Amino acid sequence: MKKEKNIEQTVIIILFVIAISLMTIGFAAYGKTVYFGGTATIRGNGRVYISNVQKGTLVNADANPEYTESSVDFNLTFTTSAQAGNNNYSAEFEITITNDSVYDYVYSMPAFSHRINRQSNGGSIDPSYLKYTISGIDTRDIIPAKTSVTFTVTFTFSNPLVDNQYDTFVIDGDFEPTVTQEIVERLYASVDETTIGDLRGNNTITTAYTITVMNTYTTQKTFTITLDTNKFDIKDENMNNTVSYTIDANDPGQTYTFYIAKKTGTDHFTDTERVGIMVETTGQSQFAAGRVTVLVDQTNYYRDENAPLISNVSAEIVNTEGSAKITWSGRDLETYPTGYTVIAFDSDDNEIKRTSTQSDETELTMTGLAEGEYYFVVIGTDPSGNTATAAEITNATTSEGHACKSSNINLKWKYTVTFDLTGFSSKAQEYAYIGTNYTTTLTMNSDYSLNSFSVTVGGSTLSQSGYTYSNRNSTYTLTIYAASITGNIVVTASASGGRMSC
Repeated sequence: MKKEKNIEQTVIIILFVIAISLMTIGFAAYGKTVYFGGTATIRGNGRVYISNVQKGTLVNADANPEYTESSVDFNLTFTTSAQAGNNNYSAEFEITITNDSVYDYVYSMPAFSHRINRQSNGGSIDPSYLKYTISGIDTRDIIPAKTSVTFTVTFTFSNPLVDNQYDTFVIDGDFEPTVTQEIVERLYASVDETTIGDLRGNNTITTAYTITVMNTYTTQKTFTITLDTNKFDIKDENMNNTVSYTIDANDPGQTYTFYIAKKTGTDHFTDTERVGIMVETTGQSQFAAGRVTVLVDQTNYYRDENAPLISNVSAEIVNTEGSAKITWSGRDLETYPTGYTVIAFDSDDNEIKRTSTQSDETELTMTGLAEGEYYFVVIGTDPSGNTATAAEITNATTSEGHACKSSNINLKWKYTVTFDLTGFSSKAQEYAYIGTNYTTTLTMNSDYSLNSFSVTVGGSTLSQSGYTYSNRNSTYTLTIYAASITGNIVVTASASGGRMSC
């Protein structure tokens, strides 16, 4: 009896290290906190690090990965055998990088230099026998601040030995992806919104307001502070009308002073004005730094006590389930409305939903409504705070008033489709949805001829422009266009005949 040859085993050991190179650029070196927008903060600390490593699919391989915040040792081995052939060796790992800083970082694909050493003779072989691919991340992908990204590294190894030759190979190399901070050159600014200026009575100029500005440009920048209204003048500390300052390159934050002055001939319809502070510099669009409060004397020759007038309220179904678009006209006898409120009522006069706006737009899409019958009441608010009373809302009509309502509208998005068929195979009830073409097929009996075909929607016959049907091998494809789907649908089709045979 011929003695069988034992199958030798080969162990391929991969020492695999990932090093994340963290660059400290610009403000990453600062440990202070700068306040912006009144409530938001930007912190100059934080870190980017490896937060997790997980084994994926291993084929003829074993691994026990260990990692620190900056590197991974996969402790990976491949075991070759005659049964496995030359190419059936692979290992996957999922690596998670967490950006805990306040800056965006850019990922760079790694450089991977390695050697494959042949254990039996101490020599080395061509390193191209080991391949790797990376999925889930690409060069120049952004790792945003306060987020994590996970990507997959997959290794494949080809056994270079043939003719039943076996050996142990050691793969030695460093795998080093890089993340670098994505610096966007710009100015950041935030006004101190707690200061309240007083221009009442004989006061012609407010106390000082302060604004904090940060410069991430690598060059010195000159910026100008302006107001978003022409009701006031802005002054610097020397009472100049042009408020301009200079900030050094890469300055983590400087505080500057400005004032707001009274302007003659200006009417104030309330006793408090909220004034937007704007900052502008070369190479960057003008941006808002927040709002400050100014106390003023309300124009006393007239006090607005009338709520805005609303008219022409209408509602229509939007082509998505649960939505209705409400439009209206709004005007105010003294100034202009500064916001509107839309209230949805069901057919039993119960308030279902209320949505408010802070703009003078005269349309709104209300979402999240169940199918049913509704009407909508619209009220407005003016700068003096005048709005409709509860009684006016309850008693609103479709005529112009401080509260105005729409006609009743049946908000329905789903309609039944019923088939009345003769000479066609039976068709079960289906549904059509508003805003979406409806398509179905009808199969005519063998050797029959079509007598008639019609579609009714909501009890009315639909013209040919509202649908199409085509015949292919006795199968009729019917399409009803979205604009025609406004009620329950009945499809009627009649066929008769049958060809005689000799």
